[in-house]
Amino acid sequence: MELKSRRPQHRPFRLPGPAGTHAEVRETTFGGSGLGYALWDAGTGLAIWLALNRDRVAGQRVLELGSGVGIGGVAAALVGAES
Repeated sequence: MELKSRRPQHRPFRLPGPAGTHAEVRETTFGGSGLGYALWDAGTGLAIWLALNRDRVAGQRVLELGSGVGIGGVAAALVGAES
């Protein structure tokens, strides 16, 4: 039985940073399951929310758990989280 990935193989994400900068993240899957290095929808949603609500995070200490490979933490750093 062959398992097929439900996600595209290489989804790119561009996260906005300070002063017009940005970071690019590219999801890469491997094998038939499509789970390796996946960016979970919750992490992607969190990154979008953070980009739209910078003032709620800037200067704050942030702990991100359980949204895949860390896109939420990267996004928090880009919008000005202290640590």
